[in-house]
Amino acid sequence: MNLAVILSGGTGSRTGLDIPKQYVEIHGRPMIDFCLETFFAHPEVDAVQIVADRAWREYILGFVSQREKGPKSKGKFRGFSDPGVNRQLSIYHALTDLREYGEAGDTVMIHDAARPFVKAEQISRCFRAMKGHDGVISVLPMKDTVYVTDGKRICSLLDRERVCAGQAPECFSSGNMMRPTGRCFRIESYL
Repeated sequence: MNLAVILSGGTGSRTGLDIPKQYVEIHGRPMIDFCLETFFAHPEVDAVQIVADRAWREYILGFVSQREKGPKSKGKFRGFSDPGVNRQLSIYHALTDLREYGEAGDTVMIHDAARPFVKAEQISRCFRAMKGHDGVISVLPMKDTVYVTDGKRICSLLDRERVCAGQAPECFSSGNMMRPTGRCFRIESYL
């Protein structure tokens, strides 16, 4: 099974807005709805788990109910997970909840609701790239000049040919994750 985790638990504190950025509207729709539309319509996504603060869940459910109207989308929504104090703990909470219906060997895809324009082809490419690998992450080539610093001065220049910017979605094989083993997973390949 391919399980999608949509991270929508952020508070948007860095943006300085009154609401979290994933709920900011673009052409009359919140960012999260664009993301939900793509994941619910994708034929390779079997289940969707959403990490969201309880205060936003009813609002999100209005969009989920619209997205589940398609014949291939019905029943994909599996529930909400509580956000953590950071992205890693939000993912941990979702993975804990996935144990209720997931199995060892499922592919788990993580995506941020604040990245609304993910394309179906990008999702498919990540799933295809999983064959023979433990994990896949979408990346962009680095175009900027990147330095290492000690906080006061530049210590060295990084070779931009060897540096990339991590993006979403990212996915991995759940392996033994569905059983509490305490193992960590390492990304083996880059897309």
